[in-house]
Amino acid sequence: MKPKKKTGLIVAVVVLALAVIAAIVGFIVLGSSSPSSSAENSAPEYAKEEVQEPEAAETAKEEEPEVIEHLVVFETSGGTTYEQTKALDGSIITTPAEPVRPGYIFEGWFSDKECTKPFEFPHTVEVADPATICIYAKWAEEKAVDPEVEASMGMEDEYGITLGENGNHAYWSVFADCIFPQSSYEYLTYDDVRYLDVDQVQRAINEIFARNGYIFQSSETERDFFESQDWYYGTETDPDVVSAGFNECEKENMRLLQEHRASL
Repeated sequence: MKPKKKTGLIVAVVVLALAVIAAIVGFIVLGSSSPSSSAENSAPEYAKEEVQEPEAAETAKEEEPEVIEHLVVFETSGGTTYEQTKALDGSIITTPAEPVRPGYIFEGWFSDKECTKPFEFPHTVEVADPATICIYAKWAEEKAVDPEVEASMGMEDEYGITLGENGNHAYWSVFADCIFPQSSYEYLTYDDVRYLDVDQVQRAINEIFARNGYIFQSSETERDFFESQDWYYGTETDPDVVSAGFNECEKENMRLLQEHRASL
């Protein structure tokens, strides 16, 4: 019976030893892993540093400015034709050769179609300029000289004035007080009379009659005015007789003036 008890004791000791060894191993494993895990869990988190993109304004400063190309066009309304050109920002537009248009007199270059804003030369092209820079020529209709007057060029008229190639500016000094000093030898246009009031139109009509010797009877004001002029010499009281002696230029100007008077 004693051997069995000894064997059982040995087994119990072995089992106890194994349990102790297992406990020690488990403690070591847990001890080695737990601090590491805790350290990882307790480690502070740091925000990742973000890479900032360059500001758009700074990028734009570094970029080269865009060069804009403009088209330069000269509008002459039937006058001299100019080739369209291209101009970059900073380039200079210089004065072109003066255009020509039959029957018209050139009066300058303008930046608007109505020809109210003169275009200044030389002009430095800028970014603010439109893509198409239009420059407009302004024209004034050339006034025709009456054929009868033109035929007498170089001769003295009834006022002692020698007519030149295109009429004579001496009329402007002789008839300085008149609305239209030239109305007996130069055709008037609508633009000449459009801004006249009734009294001015009537005076312009009377000027033509006065140059042909009409004696004013109904208007003392008109009679006094014309009698104060050195060139005036009244010879006829009948307006029909006087108007029958009008030249073609005077007839046409009279028609224009009377039409404008009727429209007022």
